[in-house]
Amino acid sequence: MNFLASLVPLLGGSKSVSLTLSREPTGELAVLIVSTLSTFDPDASDPAVSTLQAALAKPLRVVLPAQDPDRAFVEALTVYAGARTGVLTDLQAQLDALAQAQQAAKDAATKTQAETKAKAKSPKATNTPATVEGGGATDDNVGDDERDETQLETRPNAPTPAAAVPAAASSLNLFG
Repeated sequence: MNFLASLVPLLGGSKSVSLTLSREPTGELAVLIVSTLSTFDPDASDPAVSTLQAALAKPLRVVLPAQDPDRAFVEALTVYAGARTGVLTDLQAQLDALAQAQQAAKDAATKTQAETKAKAKSPKATNTPATVEGGGATDDNVGDDERDETQLETRPNAPTPAAAVPAAASSLNLFG
């Protein structure tokens, strides 16, 4: 495998890869490989995603022998690319799982919201006065157009009492 072909696997998941070549005091060659991730979220709240991104963003420093550095470089890159591919696969699996969980939560919220709206639109039971054995009504206000405000306050989802309604709307009688 030639030099450039050995670098191509490093581009997986990266926008760019930078190499810095320097000579060590011992005569060996040092190569610093810095990869810039294509999809990096510095605000990732999931610890697994943060850890995997950090592993992929970490630079690699390879020290090569002065004799036959090409062979050692290709071997080091092969091992590194294999490990990097595994981390990229794990990161993508984690991102997919998070996206599915977010979609499931969104779907559940939408369903709950739709159920709440459906309950709000469903016809409510009317408040009819109870009758006594003799056939008479037990409510003293039968036939009155006004409702007792205390009655409205004690029922869940009760309409607003007339005192809280603006003056322009008070002439409308929605209940009788």
